[in-house]
Amino acid sequence: MITLDLNSNNIGNDGVTAISNGLRFCKNLRVLYLNGNEIGDIGFIAIVKSLKYCRNLESLDLCGNQISNTCAKSHGEGLSHCTNLETLHLDNNQIGDAGAIGLGEVLSHCTNLKVLDLGHNQIGDAGAIGLGEVLSHCTNLKRLTLGQNQIGDAGAKGLGEGLSHCTNLETL
Repeated sequence: MITLDLNSNNIGNDGVTAISNGLRFCKNLRVLYLNGNEIGDIGFIAIVKSLKYCRNLESLDLCGNQISNTCAKSHGEGLSHCTNLETLHLDNNQIGDAGAIGLGEVLSHCTNLKVLDLGHNQIGDAGAIGLGEVLSHCTNLKRLTLGQNQIGDAGAKGLGEGLSHCTNLETL
């Protein structure tokens, strides 16, 4: 199992773009840690584009960066190539309703997904409801973290209704 751990550095967009160019040669990469690296939209786009070469990726950690709502919505589709993805950490970014729903739609194709962390973002009721709907196909989902967002009663209700099909869900 190949793990690339570059947590808590100052890599930024330029550095992660260079790294992502090399990822196409890492077909056996299983774990990629890039949290806390000041990665913004440009870096996120570079990483998700390179993931089509990393089909064995099981865990991706991009928490504590600067990934925006718009970018998560528009460019998250690269994650759909990671059919073995089990764990995705995108907490502590700037992802809102549209980004959460867009990511959820992409991740609904990742049937092995077990852990999704979107805590400490800007997700509100609409995002929670949308996530519940699209993640209902992720029957292996065990843990969904949405703490420290802006979800109210309506969002919690919609999320719960949508996730009722996730029979393996242990932690919400």
